[in-house]
Amino acid sequence: MSLSKRALARAASRTPIRNEVEKVWPDIVEARDAGASLNAIFRELKADGKNVGAGYSSFRNAVRYFDENPPTTSGAKLLEQRTQDQADTPPAKPSRDRFSDQRHLSDWG
Repeated sequence: MSLSKRALARAASRTPIRNEVEKVWPDIVEARDAGASLNAIFRELKADGKNVGAGYSSFRNAVRYFDENPPTTSGAKLLEQRTQDQADTPPAKPSRDRFSDQRHLSDWG
């Protein structure tokens, strides 16, 4: 297991808000797809007694984390789609002239 995966696994055990968001992640994705705002989702989860943080920013940070690192159970399609989208773009070719500007001639020898 790589260092980054081990670090993420260890960090997840110390973040109760992230753990709670991970448990309800399929519901969050469904609500977002239906057009609900993150703030409305936060208020509903808080009303349901879920530990999603004392304030909205903690919840938002946990959601941002799972947007970038989807849980393996529900985010496999998103990760696969991101990988396919990146494969469609051709790699950028390095150019020696990337810092030159041909609009103005130089007086330097």
